[in-house]
Amino acid sequence: MINLAQKIEDAIHQVSTGAMIISSIKGNLDVVFKALTVNKNDYEQLVMYEIPDEHSHGFNVLASKEDLTALELFAEKYGVKSSESDVQAIGAAILLYFQSQFEMAQTIADMVYADRLRARIYPRILRDTRENAYREKLKETAKRPRNKHYYDAIKIAKATWAKYPAASKNGMCQKLHEHFKGQVSSDTLDRWIKAAKIKPRVKSKATSFSLVVLEGA
Repeated sequence: MINLAQKIEDAIHQVSTGAMIISSIKGNLDVVFKALTVNKNDYEQLVMYEIPDEHSHGFNVLASKEDLTALELFAEKYGVKSSESDVQAIGAAILLYFQSQFEMAQTIADMVYADRLRARIYPRILRDTRENAYREKLKETAKRPRNKHYYDAIKIAKATWAKYPAASKNGMCQKLHEHFKGQVSSDTLDRWIKAAKIKPRVKSKATSFSLVVLEGA
């Protein structure tokens, strides 16, 4: 899981680096800068929207026409409003950009983009991990014998073969079937024994034997 998280973080870092370039933000950055500094008391808090992929083409068409009013309406209708922390971070990046701190400004923008990717990716990974764990649990449960006599049957068979290693599997199944008063079929007992791989690797002989029943079995 740790290796997976590191791979995800590496991929996020690679994708987010330079993905949102401060200088290419649509709109007049000079106006934004003044709104954040000189005239900040005259403006409401900066608002930022994330445009979903399915609406990116329409947004880009409007952006190419430089129709800011249409862009604002489009963003309000189709965009996802960014968190206050992301807005503040981008605002800080713009301020740094106008102070010629280009590298630092871009680093902040990269961090915001990376956080947005994490917000999308990690919930999906967590959901998929939980679903996979649940499916594996169901598979494991399905493999377990449901009959209440399973563990006793295996315990008795192992103890009996320890004393009578040449006892046949068919004979063992028949005696166990009788021991449990017919509540477990011989075929089921045969499957349990095969799956548990507890029969000694010796040739079976037509020998008489009695079940070794341990206390509690």
